[in-house]
Amino acid sequence: MALPSARSAWTTLSRPTISNAVASSSRYLSTTTPRLASPPATTSDDAETGLPVPFPKINKYLSFPSVTPHKPTHGVHVATLHLQSYHPYNLDLTTQFAVHSAHSLNIPTTLPAFLPRERSLYTVLKSPFVKKKAQENFERRTHKRAIKVYDSSKEAVDLWLRYLRQNGLPGVGMKAYVHEFVEVGFGKKEQSQSEDNKALDEKKIQDAAQELVKALSEGQAAEQGVEEAKA
Repeated sequence: MALPSARSAWTTLSRPTISNAVASSSRYLSTTTPRLASPPATTSDDAETGLPVPFPKINKYLSFPSVTPHKPTHGVHVATLHLQSYHPYNLDLTTQFAVHSAHSLNIPTTLPAFLPRERSLYTVLKSPFVKKKAQENFERRTHKRAIKVYDSSKEAVDLWLRYLRQNGLPGVGMKAYVHEFVEVGFGKKEQSQSEDNKALDEKKIQDAAQELVKALSEGQAAEQGVEEAKA
């Protein structure tokens, strides 16, 4: 009895249908596989970077609710926090976290300010020698944000910055410029203290010199006594 050919045996087998057309490539789907008219979009374009945003439907669960920062009472600028990263999603999440943490600590801040984006271009050779003309171009974009802090004590700002360093996301750099304010007449007090310290140092030097001269004179007298005893 003749065996059926491989083609006829393959056509007799029932092919399993794939319910989710997005999970598999279209070229491996048969004509009998049901396809969705409009597959669900898993990405959307970011207006700032032009890059696809992963899972836009669940991004609302990965962000913080909107919050209004406390308004400054006196308008005294005490610190500025600069954040930068190559990944805009981690940068935005860290910025929101910084604003919310400052709001919880009753620290008046501004909303994040978008600083100019830095763009760096690099050209690398693909191969040396005769293939030198084959080159590749790479681009690196640095996204930056800034938050200003007002009307807060030094202890509160230090606590806020330490909390951000402990709970920061990887790939996000932070730099803080902290301004310290002192009372009027601080320079005169520092000058008087420096003069007192200078006079004290001079007195210590004189006392040490006198002790050294006394020790040397005593040593010389002892040597002379030993020589006289030998003679």
